[in-house]
Amino acid sequence: MKPSEIESMTKALAPILNDFVEKKLAPIVKRLDELSGRPAFAYRGTWQAGNTYEPGQFVSDKGCLWYVKHPSSARPSESHDSYQLAVKMGNGG
Repeated sequence: MKPSEIESMTKALAPILNDFVEKKLAPIVKRLDELSGRPAFAYRGTWQAGNTYEPGQFVSDKGCLWYVKHPSSARPSESHDSYQLAVKMGNGG
């Protein structure tokens, strides 16, 4: 095969391959966009006065693990509007 034939074939195949790859990647790109819009999950440690906790974060308080639903600096065990109990303290404390 001559170099010019190879070049012509490559130019002819490039758009076909590009369309194929774009179609295969489209659902993956869509899912990544959906996931990137979610709050990031991060453990912030034990609750401390003065800190503000953001949605998607987790914080410990009085032996329990709390999920942050809304921005808050209130104590999780005293502000159930901003937090959701994720893991309750066990019997052993």
